[in-house]
Amino acid sequence: MEERQPNKLEQLRATLAANAEDFVLLSTLPDTATHAQFIGRFEGRDVVWDMHLYTLQRYWQEQDAVPAADLSLRGLMNIAPGEQVYHLEIALNIPVINVAALKKTIVMMRNYRMLRVGQHRWG
Repeated sequence: MEERQPNKLEQLRATLAANAEDFVLLSTLPDTATHAQFIGRFEGRDVVWDMHLYTLQRYWQEQDAVPAADLSLRGLMNIAPGEQVYHLEIALNIPVINVAALKKTIVMMRNYRMLRVGQHRWG
């Protein structure tokens, strides 16, 4: 009988429980960009969010563009679905990403009820 492999959601849930954490930080802080994974809801079900969080300035640098109209943005978000993991890019108009900013962003994602795939901007 073939043994069932745990899916990404089950694996992350077990890792979070074992470490008594709410997210897994995959880079160092403080910085202008960070990478983390956490569990949240999307379209009525639990999903793994693989999040790359940037300062807005760092995001534009990595995009090799700084459109003048977008400098007034408070932030933007890109959501792309995957097989078991949803990929998330968020850029916030803050000078540095620290643990507090990361935790606030995770809370924002968990509380946002109208999430949909694609890019969203707020200003």
